[in-house]
Amino acid sequence: VADTLIFSIFEDRRTKRVRRGAVWEEANRIGLGALGIVCLLSSLIGLVVSLQTSSLLRLFGADILVADMIGISMVRELAPLMTSIIMAGRSGASIAAEIATMSINEEVAGIRTMGLDPIRYIVVPKFRAISLTMPGLTVFSIVCGIFGGFVIAVLYMGLSPSAFIHELSTAVYLKDVV
Repeated sequence: VADTLIFSIFEDRRTKRVRRGAVWEEANRIGLGALGIVCLLSSLIGLVVSLQTSSLLRLFGADILVADMIGISMVRELAPLMTSIIMAGRSGASIAAEIATMSINEEVAGIRTMGLDPIRYIVVPKFRAISLTMPGLTVFSIVCGIFGGFVIAVLYMGLSPSAFIHELSTAVYLKDVV
């Protein structure tokens, strides 16, 4: 782990020449490949949370507070948590299988034979790609989750879209997103 962090900060000229563009290839595979499942699960979570709480809020005449609840819960807790779980399950398993296959096929030994460090050559581009794509995927997850809650609030609860957006903007602050 320490080697990966150190090598991610400090470049190696030999590895940089060999794997030009590797970080962007990995980011494309890891980040863009996860967009669909992140959007689906986040929007479904927003739908379910909004639907489950709508009946309780309706009892107290606080229908509009569904926007506050969806916004705060998605931004602070649910979206980052679900995105990290999806990435660990989907991309983590994929990366582990890829490296294990490379070890079995003795590709890692071949990389060592060429005088390259396998951690710098294989692991560091994947680590950098995940580090670059996670914040974007989290923001995308937040937007999809809030949209799921918006759909229930407007179609099921009968709130106006402008009231939902106004209430959401008063409840969620930039510090919550950061």
